[in-house]
Amino acid sequence: KTVGAMVVQSYRNYAFSDQDLSFLQAAASQVVVSIEKARLFEETQQTLQELRVAHEQQSRLFGIVRELSTPLVPVTEGILVLPLVGTIDSQRAQQIMDVLLQGIAERDAKVVILDITGVPVVDTSVANYLLQATQAVRLLGAECVLVGITPEVAQTVVGLGVALQGLSTRSDLQGGVEYALKVLGQRIVKSTRRSPLLLEKPAAPGEYTPRPTPPVPSL
Repeated sequence: KTVGAMVVQSYRNYAFSDQDLSFLQAAASQVVVSIEKARLFEETQQTLQELRVAHEQQSRLFGIVRELSTPLVPVTEGILVLPLVGTIDSQRAQQIMDVLLQGIAERDAKVVILDITGVPVVDTSVANYLLQATQAVRLLGAECVLVGITPEVAQTVVGLGVALQGLSTRSDLQGGVEYALKVLGQRIVKSTRRSPLLLEKPAAPGEYTPRPTPPVPSL
């Protein structure tokens, strides 16, 4: 492969000796090596830049995936739901902890519902992660409710001898929401055409609370 040419000209016959020609050939070889090194260095820098861009894109994608894997959903004022899907390892457990604590602080939540219906395996480490999250939530003045425990997961937890004392549990998300509303002193009432009221708070002493007006039968 030719990368360049070195031209040496003289008006005298036999101006260069064999030693001079050997020197010129060695110098030309060094120039070729330098040119190749410069080309390889430029290609390496370009490849590194492409890798940096790909790494940044991958990091952003992982961030989006992490956010989607731990969505903190507000149900009503003071109640948050965190549905969990997939395997929970140490890295994801830390992410769950961060999302929970940040969401409680930002929304001033009083009850957080952890729905583990989509978690296929709950072993000792996962149970410990959930207990740690519960303790951290309590330090912020909120309460944590665990829902979505399947019969298989319940048998596994009992078989492993995992202690879940102090952790409120309900069978499904509906039970968890009802429990959270009860903690906040609220309840779900049936709506009518005249009153779309869904949540009802108990009246304080001496306070009048309007009741939904029953529908008038049509003639």
